[in-house]
Amino acid sequence: MGRVKTNVIANLIGQGWAALIQIVLVPFYLHFLGVESYGLISFYLMLIMGVQIFDLGLAQTLNREIARLSIDPQGASRMRDLVRTIEVVYWGVVAVVCIALALLMPLIASYVINPKQIDAESLRYALYMMVAVIALNWPANLYFSGLMGLQKQVLVNKLRILLTTVTGVGALIVLWLVSPTILMFFSWRIIAGILTFAVMATALHTGLPAASGRARFRPELLSRTWRFAAGVSGLTISALVLTQLDKWILINFLSLEAFGYFSLAVTVSNALNLFATPVFSAVFPRFSVLIAEGKHAVLEQVYQVSTQVVAATVVPTALFLSLYAHEVLLLWTRSEVIANHSSPILRLFVIGTALNGLMHVPYARELARGSTRIFLTFNLAAIALLGPAVWYFAPRIGAMSSAIAWVTLNAAYLIIAVPLIHSNMSRRKQWSWYYNDIMLPTVSAVLILGIGRAFLPAGLSSLGVAAVLAIILALAITAASLTASELRKIIKTSIMKLHTQR
Repeated sequence: MGRVKTNVIANLIGQGWAALIQIVLVPFYLHFLGVESYGLISFYLMLIMGVQIFDLGLAQTLNREIARLSIDPQGASRMRDLVRTIEVVYWGVVAVVCIALALLMPLIASYVINPKQIDAESLRYALYMMVAVIALNWPANLYFSGLMGLQKQVLVNKLRILLTTVTGVGALIVLWLVSPTILMFFSWRIIAGILTFAVMATALHTGLPAASGRARFRPELLSRTWRFAAGVSGLTISALVLTQLDKWILINFLSLEAFGYFSLAVTVSNALNLFATPVFSAVFPRFSVLIAEGKHAVLEQVYQVSTQVVAATVVPTALFLSLYAHEVLLLWTRSEVIANHSSPILRLFVIGTALNGLMHVPYARELARGSTRIFLTFNLAAIALLGPAVWYFAPRIGAMSSAIAWVTLNAAYLIIAVPLIHSNMSRRKQWSWYYNDIMLPTVSAVLILGIGRAFLPAGLSSLGVAAVLAIILALAITAASLTASELRKIIKTSIMKLHTQR
């Protein structure tokens, strides 16, 4: 558990800093660029998520295989060859996809984006610049996954803090001192993308264990991992379709400004990944090693603790954001208009994101086992049902159609998919996962948040509201953590150690 704990803390700090940078900078981007240009930035984020369809499962495969090879004393040479092989294939895919994307940009400018304030020429240049940024940032994901497989997560998060700071703060500086335009924003992202690629590639290649001879391109290594890679690829494609299809539908029916309001709500909702993603990143390679070593008892212990960590942090935060959506958005953006437009979407969307966060640990366990069938089957069924539903309701209820679909999808995961994943557990352990690991932390958080909502003082200043909300959230997370049995033991042990040291 020691390494997992260290990695979770490192991931939490690194991703927390990245989230903080985004939270702090978005209001400044809105000030310099406006809601419509922020909608265009959100479209760029949709694109970079969308191209992950062509990842082919290679990043997760590299993560898993490096973790497995790391316990093999003779695995250094094969590890280096695997990195070189996957790297060559990955870069070929990036080149083909980005060229195709550049050819599609005139059609996207004419038929997909609906701007009112951005002129046609600036829109066209901005779209081409997006392709350049994608070509630089997308491959960095491969090197990131390789470092995670090596479990060099402290290093990864030091680099994450450096690179996100340079990227985000640098963009703000050029908007402030040079030119407050969307073209200047993407110009800086190109420069930052070059730096990100260079740093991440260098970090992985220097972090690999030493081996005699140069790394070689060996196609046969892909043949040994293609089943897992194909399964992950199918899972990635289906998951991306599920998470991005609604946004592609909405951008056809909403103005770019309305899409910007929707995107702000999604951005706040995605802050929940600050808790779930660090846990996934830490436990996935750890699960892979434990399964390879046959240490199933340790695996179950790590699985239970990591589930409770996610439940005790994600659920209280989600309920807090849902109950205090208007106050949070008003404090964040200082705009009553934005708070009024985005808060109804946030109240519902954040619940779906919390349910999705609870699936991170079961998903990591299934991937570590080399199994993708349950999630892939479920995703395909969900696409067949939810895609047409969003298309039908989007013209009628706008962005709320996406929020409703998101909650429905993730609730179905928790109710239907989890029992299938836990089919090898006893019935008692299955109910314990729901009751002890999920329900008890949730109920305790609801009680604290409900009391806070009922007795929230009126007439407070912005600083006063922020302070009261921070206290309420801290109390809710504390209550949820103390209700989770394994977390309570860890907290008690930590307190006793501190007392002994004194």
